[in-house]
Order: sequence, then C-alpha cells, then structure tokens
Amino acid sequence: MFRQSPAPWYTPQGLRDLLPSASVLLTVAGLLMSLLMAVLPGNPETEDPGDPDTGYVQPAPDVQAGLENTRTDINAALIELRYKEGVRPLFPAPHLQLAAQRLAERSAVAGQQLPSPNNVTMVQHHLPVESASGHAFLEAWLHSPAHTAPLLDARYAFSAVGVAVGHGEVWVAVQLSAE
Repeated sequence: MFRQSPAPWYTPQGLRDLLPSASVLLTVAGLLMSLLMAVLPGNPETEDPGDPDTGYVQPAPDVQAGLENTRTDINAALIELRYKEGVRPLFPAPHLQLAAQRLAERSAVAGQQLPSPNNVTMVQHHLPVESASGHAFLEAWLHSPAHTAPLLDARYAFSAVGVAVGHGEVWVAVQLSAE
C-alpha cells in the first residue's frame, strides 16, 4: 500500500549528491544569522546603550564611498599585519559594528577622540581628510606600542571598524573582541 520513495540520503551516492546543497544551505543560514546578530539585541558589554542620534550628518555620497574604502583598507591592512606577525586574522563582528560606528561619529561631531561608554578594547585615531587612508591609520598605530599591542593580541578574533568625517578629519574607532 505504501511505496518507499527513493530519498537521496538512503544511499552513499545519494548522500554525496546532497552535500553540495547542504553546504549552500549552511552558507545562507550563516549569512542570515550574521544579519540577525546585527539587528537583534546582543551582549550589553559590547552594545552602545546611548542615544542612536549622534548628531552626525551623513556626508555626500562620494565622501561616504571614500570612508567605506578607508574601512575596507583598514580591515585588509589588519589582516595583512596579523598574517605577517603570525597572528590569526580578525573577522568582522556585526555585534560590535554599530557601537564602533557610533563612537567614530560622536568623535567626528565633538572634534576629539571620545572614550567608549562600554568596557571594550579599542584603538582610535584621526587624520586630516587629505591624508586619511587605511594604511595611513595602520602606520600611525604601528608607531605607538599602546596601539600596536591590542592590534596584534592573539586573544582577539573579531573586530569592527567605525569611520566618520568631521572637523576636516577622518575619525576611526576599531573595537576588538575575543568572542
């Protein structure tokens, strides 16, 4: 009366055929989880409890594109630096990104580096717009042992980079986390 359907996981060949689909499903699930982590409440130690309105005015699209290039360059420079020093790479941390960005924006509005309202490991700096680049920020940090130490600390596996512009300078806040 009941017919057994040839389900793919009943045979070794069927299971091998199913694995590529499973890897795609896991990749999509991972991306969805990353997006959810970025918008759902998370760890209060790493979140920014302050008012989301930093007073920051978004710059023109071409300036925003330049800031995003700086963020990308900083991430790439940190990966390269840690690779050269034999330290595991830093991975983007969606749960830290909003707090890092807000801090960079607040600093840009205030015209001075501000402390984080949270107990986090962080590196900050600001450079004139004309000379700001990911590699210029990394060079500045490498000339300071206090900045270099957390960037090369093997305990940290995740980072978030906030980048904003104000008072003729680009302001960067990098937050680091072990989890």
